[in-house]
Amino acid sequence: MGEEFEEQVAPETSVADILSSSQLSLKLRNYYLNRSKPQTLDSYAWAQGGILTHKIGRVGGYLSMTTELMGSFPLDAPSDHGGTLLVGKDGNSIVSFGVVNPRLTAQGQVLSVYRQRYSLPFVNDQDNRMLPNTFEGYTIGQSAETSERFQYIAGYINKMKKRDSEDFVPMSDAAGVSQVDRGMFLGGARVFVLPSWSIGAINYYVEDIFNTVYSESVYKFKPVESVENAFSVQYSNQSSNGKDLLRGESYSTGFWGVQNASSYQGLVFKCAYNRNERSADIRSPYGSYPGYNSVVVEDFNRAGEQSWQVGLSYDLAGVGLPGFKFATAFVQGNSAINESTGESLSDRNETDVTLDYQIAEGALKGLWVRLRSATIYDDQDGTIQDYRVIVNYDLNILNPAAHS
Repeated sequence: MGEEFEEQVAPETSVADILSSSQLSLKLRNYYLNRSKPQTLDSYAWAQGGILTHKIGRVGGYLSMTTELMGSFPLDAPSDHGGTLLVGKDGNSIVSFGVVNPRLTAQGQVLSVYRQRYSLPFVNDQDNRMLPNTFEGYTIGQSAETSERFQYIAGYINKMKKRDSEDFVPMSDAAGVSQVDRGMFLGGARVFVLPSWSIGAINYYVEDIFNTVYSESVYKFKPVESVENAFSVQYSNQSSNGKDLLRGESYSTGFWGVQNASSYQGLVFKCAYNRNERSADIRSPYGSYPGYNSVVVEDFNRAGEQSWQVGLSYDLAGVGLPGFKFATAFVQGNSAINESTGESLSDRNETDVTLDYQIAEGALKGLWVRLRSATIYDDQDGTIQDYRVIVNYDLNILNPAAHS
């Protein structure tokens, strides 16, 4: 295979090496969600679940493995109050080996195969319910661990398991087109022009469904010593291809946005603006929508929509409450149109409030409680109210690093 590869021949690996590099952890989550909307039944569920994770470190310097057995079990989830995405579509339990992920690392490159998580714009685990999205994919890349100035990823994803399901389905099916079986080709990179300035872009192609391009540039600086600032811009284009199976017709759309976030002694102030093209809604069936104004409930991704946001968060340790964090945001969306008819749609806004409490040490280390509310006002539909209570508790069952 060449001298460079031969110079890194792995030593013989014993069973003891594998055991000593193993980590076993359990992430428990209890989740209550209640969303009320005028003239419809509430979306309501209370569930208990978790993820049992087993990891084997880089045995011999090359091979690592992550396995995640995940489950969600309804405590109170009536089938006629669905839509919470906490449990199955009929209020049933979910159990799945969501991640079975061997990874081979050589020459600083990482080959990652089979069931795994991704953390990419448009394609990600979207871990804001009981269980995450996971994917069956085959990708190669270079992470920041290898190079601080350049990272890339390329490969093929053939299936996806959504948050409220235990089944892996083709990427075309996950986008809403069930009559064909299509996977996704992807390729992207990020380069740091300066240590404080990065530029990145990625492309996703699903034959006969759509092609999505996303790009972003981020610049971080300190206007004064005590203030950190991050300014970013984003642009995305999404268009149909091949047989145009998603909408039954050819289309092309996109959006752009700007965002600025400034932090000072635990206080973070954020403002953002997004503008969408009028030709079609922007879709994100494979994970969280990357627009800057995507918040707790709404994405503000309708055709023609313009949205702006102001947000504030504060680490309350600064006022003598260690472990507590508070965040709030307001987003206003205007000028949206129906993608099929071109008719004007109602304006809307969303106000979010989040209070977090995390214990960092002691007998309850790993406990995280989140209280969250979202209020959406729509000029036509009225007020939607969303309440959530989330309790997370992480347990290290077997973790050599935690006991070293």
